[in-house]
Amino acid sequence: MLTATGSLWRFNLFGEFVAGWGSDKKFVKNVAGALQEMSAGPITFEKDDNGVYVSATAGFMYMDNKNDFTAAFQYFYNGDGYSDSARKDLIKDSRELVALLETLPPGTVPGLDSQNASYMMRGLVANAGLHYAGLSLSKTGLADDKLSVSVFAMASLSDLSGMAQPSVSWNFFDGFSASLNPLFWWSADALWGAGNDGEYVILSGGPSVSLSFKATLGSGKF
Repeated sequence: MLTATGSLWRFNLFGEFVAGWGSDKKFVKNVAGALQEMSAGPITFEKDDNGVYVSATAGFMYMDNKNDFTAAFQYFYNGDGYSDSARKDLIKDSRELVALLETLPPGTVPGLDSQNASYMMRGLVANAGLHYAGLSLSKTGLADDKLSVSVFAMASLSDLSGMAQPSVSWNFFDGFSASLNPLFWWSADALWGAGNDGEYVILSGGPSVSLSFKATLGSGKF
């Protein structure tokens, strides 16, 4: 493992490189596509104890105290992820398994139905890509120190899907503030985007937008 940190002007820089022999991850070997294939279970796994697995991350944090602005970015190479073709096959096979279970009478496969398979699919897809990135931006001290805005986003660069959560907060007076926090789960069809087969929209059950409101009075929240 190699770790490096440093600074340049207002930027704090960091990086880490990890290499190991074999992987602790259980990789998907097969997803059953027919009822007769389920004798060993709907999904079979295998470990790879051979070969070099590499993971790496790098990023920065930028702080401007004078203007109350902070930015942070991080890139992550997930050495335990699947190749693009293997990831696409995994999602395709998982969708076919869910579709198969929807056609079967309840109880045909003990302990497994289409809903359980959908949740299982989300677990398989999580962190299945090779390339990820995260971004955080924050600006305070606006409108006579009453207004603060921020955004946090994560994305799979392997399939161009992700989530983003902006936040707008207003401090009415000492002890009372309110914030509005939309949450977006998105994917792209353009370029190499996977559309509805993107990791983050599968995890969220599809592209969606939600909105939450929070108010704080003294030490309480509602």
